[in-house]
Amino acid sequence: MEHNKSTIQQLRYFIVFIVHIFGIHMVEAQQSFYCKERLPDIVNSYSRTLLPVLHPSGTRLYFVRKEHPENIGGISDPDDIWYSDRLSNNYWSAPVNAGPSINNSRSNALFSITADGNSAFIASVNALGNLSFHMAELNSTTWDIKPPFMIRDFIMKSPQYFATMNADQNVLILAMNHQGSLGDLDLYVSFKEDDNVWSSPIWMGKTINTLSREGSPFIAQDNKTLYYYSNGLGGYGGSDLFISRRLDESWTSWSKPINLGPYINTPGNERSITLTAKGDTACIISTDTIHEREGMYFVCLQPELRPQEKAKVTIPQSQKPFSNQILEVYFDNNQWKLSKQHIAQLEELCNQVKDKNKFVIIKGYTDDKGSIPYNKKLSEKRAGSIVNYLQTCGLISFDASGEGIRAIDAPTINEKRAKSRAVSIYLTIQQ
Repeated sequence: MEHNKSTIQQLRYFIVFIVHIFGIHMVEAQQSFYCKERLPDIVNSYSRTLLPVLHPSGTRLYFVRKEHPENIGGISDPDDIWYSDRLSNNYWSAPVNAGPSINNSRSNALFSITADGNSAFIASVNALGNLSFHMAELNSTTWDIKPPFMIRDFIMKSPQYFATMNADQNVLILAMNHQGSLGDLDLYVSFKEDDNVWSSPIWMGKTINTLSREGSPFIAQDNKTLYYYSNGLGGYGGSDLFISRRLDESWTSWSKPINLGPYINTPGNERSITLTAKGDTACIISTDTIHEREGMYFVCLQPELRPQEKAKVTIPQSQKPFSNQILEVYFDNNQWKLSKQHIAQLEELCNQVKDKNKFVIIKGYTDDKGSIPYNKKLSEKRAGSIVNYLQTCGLISFDASGEGIRAIDAPTINEKRAKSRAVSIYLTIQQ
C-alpha cells in the first residue's frame, strides 16, 4: 500500500513537472523570463513558517515562525515574529527572534511594513486570549507598540485569521470567519474612520469568497490588485495563490480570480504572498514538490499579474453597514415556507426595507442532511420565501442567494443542524 501510494505520488509530480517544462517554454517564447527561487536553508531551516514580508530596502525579511523552541513562550507559543538580514544577493543571516518588545508568549504576527520602513502593521493576542491589531514603530532595535485599533462590530468566530493594510494606511482587509461568511475564512474590508477607529467589516462578495478558505490577502500599492490564497477555487494543489482586481469604488465588486499558474502554485499548498515595493516580484510560502517541504520563495510575476497604476482610495459610504446581521430566521427540517412566527419576526423589517437608501442582503442555508444539489435548492427556496414576503412590504433594493450547507459550532449535532437551517438577513445603507 505504501509503495503504491509512493508510485502514484511520483507520477503526479512527474506530470506537474512536464506541465512546468511546457509552460516555461511558452513563457520564454512569449515573455523571455521565468523564476521561482527557494531561499537558502539557513532561512528555511524551520518549516512551520508564514507571512514573509520584505523590508522596503530589500535588506531584511520578516516572517512568522510557529511553535518554535526559541519563541518567547517556547514550543507552546503559537506564533512569533522573526527576521533575517540579506548579506549579499545569495546570502542571508541566521533568523533572529524579533524580541519581547514585539512578541509575547501568545500569538504575534507582522503583516506589512510602511514605505519608510519604520513602522509595521501587526497583530497580537493578550493574556485573556483577545486578538488586537496595532501599528508598531521601530526604535533602533526595539519596537514601540501603539494602542490597539478599535474595529466596529469586530466578531471573529474562529481562532484562524489573516490581515493586511494598504500602503495609504486607510484600508484593512481581513480574512476571518465573521457574520455572513460563506465558509471557513472569508475576506472582509474595513476603512479607517478616525485616528484609531475603523468601520465595521464588510463582506467582499461571492466572486472572491467561496465555501472553503480564503487567506493571506495582500492589497498592492495600486489599491486595486488583490492577491490571496484559496482552496475553494480549484487549481494545482491544496491551496493556490490567486489575483483579482477591484472593479469599482465599492470594494465588493471584483474580477474573477485568476490562478497565478503552475510556475508558482504546486500540488502542495501555497499559503502566503507579499509583493516587493516594485511589484514585479513576490515572496511566498510554497511547497517543494520533491521533498514536500514548505518554505519561503521569491517568484517573478508576469506583467499581466502585476499591480496597475496607483488609484486614490475612495471610502465607499454606500457600503458602510447600517448594522451587522439584523435577523436570523430558522426553519424546520426540509421546510422553506414561512410560519406565523417567521412573519411576526419579519414584520419588524417592513418599514425599513421601503427606504430606497436601504440595501438588504439575504442568504439562505441548510444543514448537512441531503445531497449538495438538494441543499443548494432548499437554501434558495428559503431565501426566496423571505424575499417574497419582504416584497409585499415594499422591498426595493436587495441581493438574495442560496448558499447551501452552513457549518455552525454547537455542543451537539442536533443543535448544529438546527442552527444551520436558517436565513441570515443584513441591512446596509446606500447613498
